[in-house]
Amino acid sequence: MKSINFLFVFFFAVAISAQEVSVTIYNDNFAVVREKKEIQVEKGISTFRITDIPSAIEPASVKIKFDGEILEQNYKYDLADKYSVLRKYLNKKIKLTDEKGNELTGKLISGSGNGFVLEQTGGGLLIISNPSKYNIALEKLPENFVITPTLEYLAKSKSGGKKEVELSYFTGGISWTAEYVAVLNENDSKMDLNSWVTLTNNSGGTFRNAKIKLVAGNVNRVRNAPYPVYAMEKTADAEADNFNERNFFEYHIYELARKTTIANKESKQIAFFDAQNIKVKKRYVFRAPSYTMQQPENVSVLLDLKNTEGNNLGKALPKGKIKLFKKDKDDLEFIGEDEIPHTAKGETIHLRLGKAFDIKAKYTEINRTKIAKNVYETEGNIKIHNSKSSDVTVDVIKNFSGDWEILRSNVDYAKVNSGSVKFILKIPRNNVAVLKFKVRLIYN
Repeated sequence: MKSINFLFVFFFAVAISAQEVSVTIYNDNFAVVREKKEIQVEKGISTFRITDIPSAIEPASVKIKFDGEILEQNYKYDLADKYSVLRKYLNKKIKLTDEKGNELTGKLISGSGNGFVLEQTGGGLLIISNPSKYNIALEKLPENFVITPTLEYLAKSKSGGKKEVELSYFTGGISWTAEYVAVLNENDSKMDLNSWVTLTNNSGGTFRNAKIKLVAGNVNRVRNAPYPVYAMEKTADAEADNFNERNFFEYHIYELARKTTIANKESKQIAFFDAQNIKVKKRYVFRAPSYTMQQPENVSVLLDLKNTEGNNLGKALPKGKIKLFKKDKDDLEFIGEDEIPHTAKGETIHLRLGKAFDIKAKYTEINRTKIAKNVYETEGNIKIHNSKSSDVTVDVIKNFSGDWEILRSNVDYAKVNSGSVKFILKIPRNNVAVLKFKVRLIYN
C-alpha cells in the first residue's frame, strides 16, 4: 500500500554542530553521553533547540553548561507523524491530490488510515475510503510539533552569536557485551582465545566519531520504565584496535584507543584481545542428587583455566559468552558454550561444556536409619561406567543438609563447603567403579 505523503511549509533556523562526543556504556542497557556543540543564540533572552539527541534519552538526567543563564529546559517528544499531524488539522482546510493531479479541497472532519471525511466548500460531506491514493498538502507544521526528539532551552545571554555548550545525559537502548571464541588443542591441554566487544545501539540516536568507554561491573540504578526497543542491523569493525583497561571505583573501565561511530540500529563488533597457549584442565563432574536415580546420566565436562599472567592472561575479564571449538582433521567443530562472569586477575574460570557421551553415573541410597532425635545415618552408592578407551577421574559432588560427618568412604574425599563434599573416583578404561559412603546427618 502506498504511504500518505505530507507537504509541509515551515522553517527552523538554529545552527547546531557537534564538536566532541564521549559515550560511556554500561552492561545494563544504558550509557552516559557527553557532547560539546556549537549553537547560535541572540543577545538577551532567546530560545535555542538541540535536536540530534536519542529518543531513549532520560530528560531528568540532562545537564548543560552554557556561557549564560539557562532559564528553562523543555523536552519535546510529541513527534510529527502522519496521523498526529492530521489530528491537529481537524476542522481546518486541507488539500488532497491524487496520482493524476486531481485535487480535492475541504475541511477535515476526521482522518485516519481507514479513511477521510471532508466537508466540501459548497456543502455536503465527501468520504474517502482509500486515502493512500492521495498526497496531502498542509500549510504548515502545527505548533508544538517536532520532527525528532528535541531539547528546547530558554536562555539569557549577555552577547549574541555562536557559543559552545557542553551537554551530558543518560540514554537507554545502548549496551555492550564481551564475546569470546576459543580453540582447544589436540590433547585438551591448551587453548587459543580471541575476544570481541559488541556495541548495540537502539537508542534512537547516532554518535559520530565518539570516544568510547565501557564499564564492567554491577552498577545499581532505579528503574521507572523500560526503554524502547528497535530493530537491529549488524556490522563488523574492520580494524583490530585494543582497549586500555583500568580500575575505576569498584568497577573496571575499558577505553577504546581510537574514536568510532555508533549508528542507530547498529551492532558493531570491535576486536578486544587475543591470547595463545592458555593452559586448561579438563574435568569430569557428577553432582549426585538427594534421591535414588532410576536411570544413569552422563557426567558433565568442564574446563578450568587460571586468569594469570603466567597463563598468558592476567587481566580483568568482563562477563560474556564463550564459544569453544576443536579441530577435527581440517575443520573446526563446535564443542560447547558457557558464560564467563566478571573475572578478576588471579581467579580461576570454570567452563561447563556439556555432557560426556561415554561416561555415565547413577546414585542409589542404600539405607537410611534414624538413630536418635534429629539424627540420621545414610548409606549411598554411586556407580560410574567409563566406556572410553582411556582411564578417567570423576569429581563426585554430594550435598548434605544440616550438620554432617562422613563416617566411611572407599575413596578419597574433601570438604568443599559447609553443605557439600567432593569424592574423587578413578575409573579404568572400559570399566565400572563404585563409590560407597556412609554419612551421619544432624538436624537442629
